Amino acid sequence: MAYLLQQLANAVPLAALYAALAFGYAVAFGVTKRADITYGAIFAFAGQILLLFTELAYVKFWLVLPAALAVGAGAAIVYSLAAGIWIGRSIMLPLVSKSPNTVIVAALGIMIVLMETARLAADTRAIWLPPFLNGTVVFWSDGPFKVTLTYIQLIDTVLMAAMVAVGALILRRTAWGRIWRAVTDDPLAAELCGTSADRVFLVAYAAAALVATICGILATFYYGSMDFGAGLMFGLKVLLISAVGGYSDPLRSAGGAAGLAVVETLMGRLWPLRLARSGHFLAARSIAGHEPQGASGALAYFHLPRAVSSASFAATQSPAAPSLPCSFFQKGAAVFRKSMTKLAPSNAACRCGAAATTSTIFSPTAILPYRWMAVRPSSPKRSMASLPMRVISASAMPG
Repeated sequence: MAYLLQQLANAVPLAALYAALAFGYAVAFGVTKRADITYGAIFAFAGQILLLFTELAYVKFWLVLPAALAVGAGAAIVYSLAAGIWIGRSIMLPLVSKSPNTVIVAALGIMIVLMETARLAADTRAIWLPPFLNGTVVFWSDGPFKVTLTYIQLIDTVLMAAMVAVGALILRRTAWGRIWRAVTDDPLAAELCGTSADRVFLVAYAAAALVATICGILATFYYGSMDFGAGLMFGLKVLLISAVGGYSDPLRSAGGAAGLAVVETLMGRLWPLRLARSGHFLAARSIAGHEPQGASGALAYFHLPRAVSSASFAATQSPAAPSLPCSFFQKGAAVFRKSMTKLAPSNAACRCGAAATTSTIFSPTAILPYRWMAVRPSSPKRSMASLPMRVISASAMPG
């Protein structure tokens, strides 16, 4: 019972993250009507800019950690929001009236540009934040086992839920929300009524970029880092989790994504691997059965980010394992698994000297080593140095 309650508690921050991302994506989708992976790229870009400027402020300018984090967050908002506005005005607005394929190709190019910009700026270094606000709040106790969440989890959850609530209030209670609904229903009719559809497009796209930016900052605060390849993963992930609740209503899209996070957490932690894969399929069909694309998208989403051990990887390739409905996602999942099985040993055997296997990254108590800036007594300069390991629950990780 206590373990189940802990997994439900772990699902709450993840559900808040998915809900906020889906809400912002639905706002942008209402005016674009196109599948756009740029949204996830902006989310990842914000986290990477946060890490870059936080390190710069801490190492070069010797700021205390809270001030360095504030500098990084401010820079992330400025850079990511500016990138989102420029993308919406100069790229997406001229292309939405063209073929849907042009938007997909342009979004892929934008994602590569953002990913490579952050990677080159960081010299391909993985920057990790130190754990902060890691004190726990006990919700329930059963002897030695306690159901807890950390302060940073609770803060992230509250802020993301508040963001969704404020956005829903704006869309339903303000004049701009009515204008947005009019443009999403029929842009030409809105233009004939005196509304500038292009202006609404830009405001909606900028608002979605702002939501993605804030989510990227909060997620990086909690998880400690943002990988350079996260733009593609989150671009596809947001596209698919938003489809569960449908794109027509941002609030309903947020609710569907939150429910998917709970199902993913429980199935990933309480079911064996094979049963979980089958259960993911059934859950996706039952939740998004009214939208065929949503069902297949949710199913493919469950398979994309999984990293498994060598034995589990071999088992998942057997004919008895459930197959993906789309060969594209099947190939993507296989490539991701192979890359993770190669990455895990080096990730586990280095900085902190922790003995681990290829399944360590996503084990029930994943041990993620990290490095951060610290003052060495023998040097007047700040430099990278190893600190104690950051230990988080794998079920709380997005994917």
